[in-house]
Amino acid sequence: LQTFVPSSRGLFQRIVLQSGPCMATAVGGDFDLARSRGYANALVAALGCDTASDVLGCLRAKPAEQVTQTLPSELGAVVTPGRQWEPVADGSFLPQPPALAVKTTDLHGLTALVGSNADEGTLMLLLAGLWNPSAQDYARVVEARVGTTAAAAVLARYPGGTGTTLRDALSAIVGDST
Repeated sequence: LQTFVPSSRGLFQRIVLQSGPCMATAVGGDFDLARSRGYANALVAALGCDTASDVLGCLRAKPAEQVTQTLPSELGAVVTPGRQWEPVADGSFLPQPPALAVKTTDLHGLTALVGSNADEGTLMLLLAGLWNPSAQDYARVVEARVGTTAAAAVLARYPGGTGTTLRDALSAIVGDST
């Protein structure tokens, strides 16, 4: 991600963009700045720093374990909408979402290797608590990831139950769309 931060220009000769947040247009969400600011404000308040005269100083004084355990990602947010801590394009520090930046950023001669991991969706399902999805979970996750309009086409392409388990089919969908 640091490659796409304008102030980092010139720091790298070669880059590897690998896996979910670096490649996804969304990972359980849509990189929504307003929603992400809401999560951040909720975290500041939950840590008791919202009334501090030096909010950043208050946050820096908190133990890392307290910060990470106060408002963790919501179970399932890896593959469906929910609170998840993820990179968000703010138009300044990170000018655009990583997947768009890969397509539009002038890398100024950098050598780039771009890829994803085989079966990456399997880990995401485990993290989301969807290790043994029901047919209802399967359809809900597909619709959440691709939208109502595209869901029927995706379900036809990844039917599940025809020689493959729903977990395997959902893992392939999540991995292929990351």
